[in-house]
Amino acid sequence: MRWVLFFSALPIKFALLAALSLSPQAVTGSSAQSLEFGVDRPGRDYRNFDLPAADPQLCQNACFGESQCRAFTFVRPGVQGPSARCWLKNQVPNPVNSACCVSGIARATPPPGNVRIQGPTFAGYPLDICLKWGQGCGKPAADEFCRRQGFANSASHVVQNDSPPTVILADYVLCEQPFCDRFREIVCRRN
Repeated sequence: MRWVLFFSALPIKFALLAALSLSPQAVTGSSAQSLEFGVDRPGRDYRNFDLPAADPQLCQNACFGESQCRAFTFVRPGVQGPSARCWLKNQVPNPVNSACCVSGIARATPPPGNVRIQGPTFAGYPLDICLKWGQGCGKPAADEFCRRQGFANSASHVVQNDSPPTVILADYVLCEQPFCDRFREIVCRRN
């Protein structure tokens, strides 16, 4: 059985990648947060970090993945260092016009009712059906994924068998065996 440790001593980068696991294009039944190009929202920061690419949606997704995030500002590469930077905010500061930035306001709560997430991913890989290696498969893994997206739990899920590689949510390992199964979709519910 060959499996690869997904992350070793990179907790900050892991937290970022975990936060990026939900792509707005993957969600049906809800609207993605809108981006405010040429807008800075200075102040009210609780966390900031470099991004692996100059893509404001990475910052937007990080905000979407954290329950305390109310707004965000993406700063273009070269403004605050060589990399793009993301600033997450626990309140919504007033907007200021600035070519350096792209900002947005997060939804305070998930959309009402159920949300169908097609092809859920975690850190850029399809989500394995098991929460831990060979344990908590099916509903426990789907429930944890939904909770990390701000929902109460999962209402249902569909499995796609034998489709590696997948990433295991709680163990942070990549399953590359032919028996690795992924979620084709998860329906998350608000309460």
